[in-house]
Amino acid sequence: MRDFWGSFTREELTRRLWNMLFWVILRMVLGMGSIYYINQFLAKRQIDLFVGWNMVSLLTTGGLGFGGVLLLYAVSACKFL
Repeated sequence: MRDFWGSFTREELTRRLWNMLFWVILRMVLGMGSIYYINQFLAKRQIDLFVGWNMVSLLTTGGLGFGGVLLLYAVSACKFL
């Protein structure tokens, strides 16, 4: 609920913060899981295209979601060429 000047209450800000944090962590977990399985899939097919597990890939997938995973593989593919 907003007060007269449009600012949010403390409870609403806390709820929004936890909601945002939940979705970022969920995207991180799903993104790193998809990187793991895509790396396994490509290794089985003997394709040398890997994305490492590090803070950059974790923050990219947390911020951008699956689009970040695709971006990491695109950067890795350009390096591969």
